Amino acid sequence: GVETVPAALRSRHHIDKMPVRGLLKCRLLFGIKIAAMNVRKLVKYMTGLDSCTLNTVNA
Repeated sequence: GVETVPAALRSRHHIDKMPVRGLLKCRLLFGIKIAAMNVRKLVKYMTGLDSCTLNTVNA
């Protein structure tokens, strides 16, 4: 559970090898990568809700 987020950042978003220099740019890019993870989770959640509502309406 706890190790999932750092592992996903390392494998999917390549957080260890960011192509920027400087503290501010690194923080900005890191924030963008975290936002991308959150948007992906939200989209996955919303599509799951759509399939649930379609199943209950058609039943």
